[in-house]
Amino acid sequence: MSLAHYINTGTRKSNEDYVRVDPSNKIFVIGDGMSKHVRGDMASLLGVETAFAYLHLNSVQVLGRVAEQIPFNLIPYFFLWNAGHFANRAVFDFNVANKIDSGSTLEAIRIIGNRLHLCHIGDSRVYRTRNGKLEQVTKDHYADTIIDGCLYSGITCSLGEVITRGDVLSCTLEKDEIVLICTDGLPNDVEDSTLENYVLKGKTPEEIKRIIAENHGGKTSDNCTFIIYKHDGLDINDGTHSPDWDRLRNALAKEKPRPITEPVIKENVIPKNKSLVERIKEMIRI
Repeated sequence: MSLAHYINTGTRKSNEDYVRVDPSNKIFVIGDGMSKHVRGDMASLLGVETAFAYLHLNSVQVLGRVAEQIPFNLIPYFFLWNAGHFANRAVFDFNVANKIDSGSTLEAIRIIGNRLHLCHIGDSRVYRTRNGKLEQVTKDHYADTIIDGCLYSGITCSLGEVITRGDVLSCTLEKDEIVLICTDGLPNDVEDSTLENYVLKGKTPEEIKRIIAENHGGKTSDNCTFIIYKHDGLDINDGTHSPDWDRLRNALAKEKPRPITEPVIKENVIPKNKSLVERIKEMIRI
């Protein structure tokens, strides 16, 4: 596996994108704070850190609660849906506490075996290479609306809403395929054919990053953040029988299943001397 990530403010004065990566567990999360809202930087930070923290929770403990309720191969969807749910609640609670209206997109990804599982909210994007082409895996939550005879454009769902309508998706990955996860600052300023050429031209994630940075670094009209991952293809199954899940199955066999309970969000009164991740984990009680 090889990996590269890039963050640049572009021509903006500040950065409202946020990214977290965990190469060892193949967890990648990106958020794009919405500049039309107040404190988009905090919205993306809270959303990304919450989703990232959730995906690192004790999987066996969670599996013990859902194993008898849903098929085993659907458990990745359960994890990704919850990651988006908690990320949205973190931003929503922040808005309520501060009486503001902040928002962010979210791309939360967990790769297991040869399958990519993701939670997609907003207009950031996930691409993969397949058969010599760059394919867009996600569909932008973006629409044009006419109100009182005027045309308005904007995303149709984001973090920070009472209820957000995101997508939980899954797709296969083949050996040496490239996955590109990015905020809209990249595709908004780079044509699809040009971006495809950059990705297919580079042999490694670092080389692709260098090509994009040399041509567009500091020049995009919006913040530009992306993660590039090259799949090693070490597992030859669909991911539900990978070593990761086999270890979880074995541990789960020793766990006594417990009934599913609704997630509980604690009050936002958490000691400030703790790290952000520790505070987020205390907000989430499984």
